[in-house]
Amino acid sequence: MAKIGDIVLSAGTGLSICAAAAVGIALMKQDGAPSQGPALTSSSVAEWTKYASRGFRLGSPSSPVQIVVFADYQCPACRYFDGVLDSLVALHPSGVTVTYRHHPIPAVHPAALGAAIAAECAAQQDAFQSYSRALFQDQVDIGIRSFESYAEQANVADLDAFSRCVDSDVPRDAVEADIEAAAELGLNSTPSFLVNDRLWRSAIPLRDLDRLVRAAGGEPVR
Repeated sequence: MAKIGDIVLSAGTGLSICAAAAVGIALMKQDGAPSQGPALTSSSVAEWTKYASRGFRLGSPSSPVQIVVFADYQCPACRYFDGVLDSLVALHPSGVTVTYRHHPIPAVHPAALGAAIAAECAAQQDAFQSYSRALFQDQVDIGIRSFESYAEQANVADLDAFSRCVDSDVPRDAVEADIEAAAELGLNSTPSFLVNDRLWRSAIPLRDLDRLVRAAGGEPVR
């Protein structure tokens, strides 16, 4: 049986990242999938469980495979990978948990920090997932539209409370905790993600992510 650390991804459609260090432009296909790139490898994270202990969790904390994704709402590759994660959860409804954490990179995306804070405020009204979907759906308007308009689109119940939250320190503290966690991991690009104890630093196609999940959960790798 293959071990997750032994898998080197072909990244069929390759990779695309929103890099902070290089401030590069990700080359994307018209359908939003990453452009062709080199094979991808991972690194081991010894205390990986602590990174799954915070953030918005979709699934059970007892699932055999825990994915922790660090993303930037203005990053095109993050938008692509968010769709990949939705498809993955549909494939493994009881075997995979996804925890979402923020890694806004203001040098590349100046409105990403504000979007992350707004998403935390939506989470206070149990609307994190719908708010994140609205942000990614209309990603090109982030920084142009008001965050309240995204809240209305995401059916956030109390818009006044949402607005008060955006101006408070509580959501900022949560975002700062995620940024500090990303720094601990040495992350300088988005999306980056953990599959249990393995850290990967780029968006990958569903086929390759499914292989990682199967390996991590002890399933036969297809």
